[in-house]
Amino acid sequence: MIVEISKIISNGCGIGWADGKTFFIPFTIPGETVEILQFKKEKSYHKVTGFKIITPSKFRRKPICNYYEVCGGCSIQHIEYQKQLEIKETI
Repeated sequence: MIVEISKIISNGCGIGWADGKTFFIPFTIPGETVEILQFKKEKSYHKVTGFKIITPSKFRRKPICNYYEVCGGCSIQHIEYQKQLEIKETI
């Protein structure tokens, strides 16, 4: 299933919709297109646990921390800093 990320919410997950379902996709950026490979159904949404980025954002960068994806302390470190500020203002 292919989903376009519409926005990021306060926990750092991107949100996308497909087939009438809401998907929370970690480590994504608004405007990116991802292929959902695996997800877990929650009460009112689906938490994506496996995905592949089809179209990356021009704001994507390599996180500076080696523990970024496992620690959970910096949920949007994969985004250029100026874009992080815009996202934080929106949230």
